[in-house]
Amino acid sequence: MRTIDLTRYTADGKVRNLSGKDRGLDARAQFRMDEEDRQTDPVTVYVPDYVYAISTSFFCGMFGASYNVLRRDGLLRKYRFEVPDVLRPQIDQGLERCSYDFDPLTINVANKKSKVM
Repeated sequence: MRTIDLTRYTADGKVRNLSGKDRGLDARAQFRMDEEDRQTDPVTVYVPDYVYAISTSFFCGMFGASYNVLRRDGLLRKYRFEVPDVLRPQIDQGLERCSYDFDPLTINVANKKSKVM
């Protein structure tokens, strides 16, 4: 089983909070996740024990496109998260945020639309 090791985004343990959509998008590109989404084999996503936070922006940058293709259950079958227990609720929050459908003039959150302007 292939492993995506997010240790490289921690600067040898100096960074304990993975955040920022751009960093998540960079991780997605570095790990060639668009290609990975098309493969059938599961992948382990490893986050070291010293990381205490993964922001929804980082998570969505890294997994948003996967969510669009695989949906929640498919993403969880494909990507097996080996993370500290403290991060489990943050993974759930990231998955929920990935389910939101954003558009510049309308926000569709859980199929409820509201005008921004």
